[in-house]
Amino acid sequence: MARVIEIEAETVDQALYMGLEQLKLSIDEIEMEVLDYGKKGFIGIGSKPAKVRLTERSEAVIPDFVLNKDKPKERAPRRERKERPRREHREEGQQMLKEPYFPEGTAFVENEVTSFLSGLMQLMQVEGTIKAAETENGLLVNLEGSDMGVLIGRRGETLDAIQYLSSLVYNKGKEDYHRVTIDTENYRKKRELTLIKLARKMAGQVVRTGRKVVLEPMSPFERRIIHSALQNDKLVTTYSEGEEPNRHVIIDKKNG
Repeated sequence: MARVIEIEAETVDQALYMGLEQLKLSIDEIEMEVLDYGKKGFIGIGSKPAKVRLTERSEAVIPDFVLNKDKPKERAPRRERKERPRREHREEGQQMLKEPYFPEGTAFVENEVTSFLSGLMQLMQVEGTIKAAETENGLLVNLEGSDMGVLIGRRGETLDAIQYLSSLVYNKGKEDYHRVTIDTENYRKKRELTLIKLARKMAGQVVRTGRKVVLEPMSPFERRIIHSALQNDKLVTTYSEGEEPNRHVIIDKKNG
């Protein structure tokens, strides 16, 4: 009989990992249903934990010797082993992480954003270097140091806040908007790969079960990654629902 547990934690991610640890299973071996996304509250007041239900995937298999006691055993024909696309995705992800953040020969600049970040890092007592370059995609900034986790924060929330403030600084007084991207320790690429992997895994779950999957609230940038990862999928579709900051992506099976 399949095991079913319900887990509460601060976030859906934490509840999922706690449940997997308790069941001693991998994410491929369970079906997840989000019962409650929880609430952060204000300085701890009115907070509510997230809650998920994890169900162990099981397929009832009746051995041949039970169905056909007198029938001699026949070796099942060997299936051709198809190359798993997951391996291709993994190699693609590893290649992305190996690529340098800035192309060789990039001309670095010092401007109001680098000055702002330098002062901010001093206030946060974080030592590191700041490299910035103006490109056709806007201003790219990479922060390097030994304790960058403080600048990343929980699920990148601190890094996103720093990026937002840097964008305000950079675009102040300018007629045209210029995009600013702040990164450190390749966090943006790692997070993108994690979300792509999640999107593909949840899409597979939707196809197997026929039930839609509701992901936890994400930023517009992260939702866009999920949509892009599955935009060419012939079996599932994605759409967003809710209001910020609780807007989330839903993965559902295509009709027909």
